[in-house]
Amino acid sequence: MKNYAPPLLGLHSLSDDEKVAYARLRRQLRDVQKVNMERIQLFEGSNKVRHLDIAIPPGPLQDLQTVTGWAGTGIEVLAERLSWDNWTSSGDLMDLDVAYRENYLDDESDKTIIDALICGTSFITTGKGDSANGEPEILVTGESPLDCTMLWDSRARRGTAALSRTLDALGRVTMETFYLLKETITLERTDDGRMVIRDRDHHGFNRLPVARLVNRGRTSRGWGRSELTPAVRYFNDAAARTLLGKEANREFYTTPQRWIMGADMEMFTDENGDLVSAWQTIAGHMLAAPNPVYEDEETNERTVGDAPTVGQFSPA
Repeated sequence: MKNYAPPLLGLHSLSDDEKVAYARLRRQLRDVQKVNMERIQLFEGSNKVRHLDIAIPPGPLQDLQTVTGWAGTGIEVLAERLSWDNWTSSGDLMDLDVAYRENYLDDESDKTIIDALICGTSFITTGKGDSANGEPEILVTGESPLDCTMLWDSRARRGTAALSRTLDALGRVTMETFYLLKETITLERTDDGRMVIRDRDHHGFNRLPVARLVNRGRTSRGWGRSELTPAVRYFNDAAARTLLGKEANREFYTTPQRWIMGADMEMFTDENGDLVSAWQTIAGHMLAAPNPVYEDEETNERTVGDAPTVGQFSPA
């Protein structure tokens, strides 16, 4: 393979065909970002469940996060059954075993399979490693569908271009790898925010060094199907809403909704004449309400009234 590292060039140095493919890939990656993120949040249990604002009273209870974890458990059970076990060969391995070990593909494949189960498709890329930074000579990595996409030729049944991104800890794109049929272009973001060409690797394969892992693909759904189907999402959300309803019942209905008539108002104040909290009133004073005492302001005579009437509303 012939390689060279030209001076840093801007995106304007791409050919017209390369610019078109690059723009399509970035747009395609942006278009699927939202739905893939929703699936990943459902898998991780961090998705926001929709409410009808009927069963749960408005207020802080609606912000209470209830998590079932069913969606994530289902994916992990499937992934365990698809985990890479071993492989054998009776012929020349052509250093495939070396690439396997150096790239930890037993672990990398497991992570890539989980992404495919969640989003329907994930990717594996192959390229030239940077030995100066401790990378293997042949670098094989699994890529998330959040950060990798491909243009697919359904007649040739192979990709025509692909793009993968590398993000920093703050989620900013620091590097992109632009895969073409005969070369791989590495782009890097400079300190001033420009994306420039760092390297062109002329591999000459006449095909992409990128493979799709498609889950449950079919002719009408070439990009596969997520295991987080509409039915799974419904059951997960319904269970979370049910749990939230239980939380609301405990917080809202556990304390009895009582009423009292003919009580002395002093039972609702403390020794300083300040109103006591509702919790103190319900949990303490209303368990035993004394007869009200009335005082005549002119004669200063005190009269004990009838016992107050206390009742309780049905929690429903």
